[in-house]
Amino acid sequence: MEAAGHCGKTGPMKKDGKASKNNFGATNPTEANQEAPVQRVDSPLESWIFSTAACYHVTQQREILENYTSGNFGKVYLATGDSMDVVGKGDVRIKLSSNATWTLRDVKHIPGHVWNLISVGQLSGRGYGMTFSNDGWKVSTGDFAFTAPLDPNQPNRITYLSASP
Repeated sequence: MEAAGHCGKTGPMKKDGKASKNNFGATNPTEANQEAPVQRVDSPLESWIFSTAACYHVTQQREILENYTSGNFGKVYLATGDSMDVVGKGDVRIKLSSNATWTLRDVKHIPGHVWNLISVGQLSGRGYGMTFSNDGWKVSTGDFAFTAPLDPNQPNRITYLSASP
């Protein structure tokens, strides 16, 4: 399995072969300048963050995953050089502000991962279009589109959505 920290691409490395550290906490050091620093989130387990640095959609919450498949799906490597096991994958239904539900497919289950991440790269690879503006992140595919508003505490940086119970 490819390292999540590099999405199968080369990037900045330290002399010992580990990924270079950055002060963004991003999972892909090559895109760290595009990712916002996360200062704090009131409830990180109930929120989702759009990330240009994450190679995969990620959650630690087994209970929100549908169509779950358990198994050894390899490891992901963080910008710190640490690794975490991927123990399963499934789909997550995310409730949008319009009360519509969006199903996020192929979400990796990584116990102990701090954030729920939506990978912009994974969405793009599945044919989703994304537009970033002062209003938020517009996500679209076919006839389906929504705009996720920007977090007022981190303007123009991070967007949060809530998973459906």
